[in-house]
Amino acid sequence: MNGIPVHLSAVVNLTNRSAQIAYVTPLPGPLPQVSAPVDERLALRVRMADGSVRLQPVIFKPDVCGLPDDDDTGLVDTVASIDPTAVGLELLLDGEPIASFEPSEAPGGVENIRVDRSMPLAAANDGDGLPTEETVLTWDDPATATAGAGGGGSRYAIQASTDLGRTWTTLAVGTTERSLPLDPEPFSDSEQVRFRVLTTNGFVQTVSTTEDLPVDTL
Repeated sequence: MNGIPVHLSAVVNLTNRSAQIAYVTPLPGPLPQVSAPVDERLALRVRMADGSVRLQPVIFKPDVCGLPDDDDTGLVDTVASIDPTAVGLELLLDGEPIASFEPSEAPGGVENIRVDRSMPLAAANDGDGLPTEETVLTWDDPATATAGAGGGGSRYAIQASTDLGRTWTTLAVGTTERSLPLDPEPFSDSEQVRFRVLTTNGFVQTVSTTEDLPVDTL
């Protein structure tokens, strides 16, 4: 079965036998080799359109700062090989589903990535009582025209590069918002920066990239 590396993060309460999947997103490159031990009580069930299923082991990181009477909680933070034609995932505890994920339609990508300036709702000031503007990276998603404000179930990862796209720094991951406040300070030692927005339904993704922008215009 063909598979791509997919990163899944979920908050798990073993005591209540419940979980909430925070995000599911594909990763570039081959499946990484991870030496962390898997949890035998937990597993990921991959559902295919023909009704077949297969199980994937998961890595569970228990919370270590809780008090003796607290619930037994932790984080599933795992990368699994997932066929991009899969129709859903289920996180299992002792063989029973406690959380599920179903991808939306494959994303078509975003358009018109731009840097805007806006006034924050809770307007700060520059020390002289004058309100300051906020630099915001904004983009359009045509899927929202037919799927509503949620963008058809798509989530976004935002990255920046100051070396012509050779390396990228992740600014946000798993967001459903179509804008991101920018702090120009991390780019202040560079003359230019480009941004890219990765749109995913969990199993596949598209990438849209800006041209190089002068840092002094941010």
